[in-house]
Amino acid sequence: MELTTLIGVALAWGALVAAMLVDGMSPSTFINIPAIILVFGGTAGATLASARLEQVKQFTSLLRQTTRAGEDNITLLNRMVDFATVARKQGILQLDRTLNEESDPFVRRALTLVIDGTEEAKVREALENDCAHLEERHRTGERFFTTAAGFAPTLGIIGTVVGLIHMLQNLSDPSSIGPAIASAFMATLYGVSMANLFLLPVANKLRAQHNHEAVSKELAMEGALGIARGESPSVLRDHLVAMLPPKQRAAYSATRAQAEAPPPAEPAETLGEPGAQTS
Repeated sequence: MELTTLIGVALAWGALVAAMLVDGMSPSTFINIPAIILVFGGTAGATLASARLEQVKQFTSLLRQTTRAGEDNITLLNRMVDFATVARKQGILQLDRTLNEESDPFVRRALTLVIDGTEEAKVREALENDCAHLEERHRTGERFFTTAAGFAPTLGIIGTVVGLIHMLQNLSDPSSIGPAIASAFMATLYGVSMANLFLLPVANKLRAQHNHEAVSKELAMEGALGIARGESPSVLRDHLVAMLPPKQRAAYSATRAQAEAPPPAEPAETLGEPGAQTS
């Protein structure tokens, strides 16, 4: 599970509350029911009006996706090299026996196309179409939260304007002006906080998840195409390693160099104790 989203959001809101407490403010001071109704309800309504019903139904699944840890690219790379090894030694049709154990549907589809003898150009076209559809679905989820993040501060400003209008209509008591202004600005605080401490971080995390998955899909596609071309496992490995980000590439090279290093030589046994004289 990817915990950075939960930890980050909790830390951001915790910092906001802690700053208020350190400043000597009471938490009850920041509870304004009319502002909550306007900002949260208005943001939800405006976002609902901007989205399709299918997107709204995916709200909880999108939130769960931000905590999903994707497969490590190096693990996928090694698996594609293993498939290439099987195809090289036993024949490409032998890969059909390993597909039942493959959990990634994209990898299964790619290898199935290769096993069926589909032309390389058509394999690439089919897999690139799958990637394009996947990207559009991911961008739709990201835009859902980005749209909500745009509405939240605006609704906060509207709430502040409404509060100020209400204050100006009741100027008979000068002592109530200060609390009324503070209450009016609560709506702005709600809107800005919700956008920057929840909605935008979720949208950014969905984008980061997509970027990671896009690299994985590219590795799987190029691995399958390399198997179709009959590339040797070592050539395919070098090709896929070159597609990794620089840090992952360096880590993979270091790990592989360590695994291929010869074991240290054992020290030679001595025939006698040091300083012992022979007869």
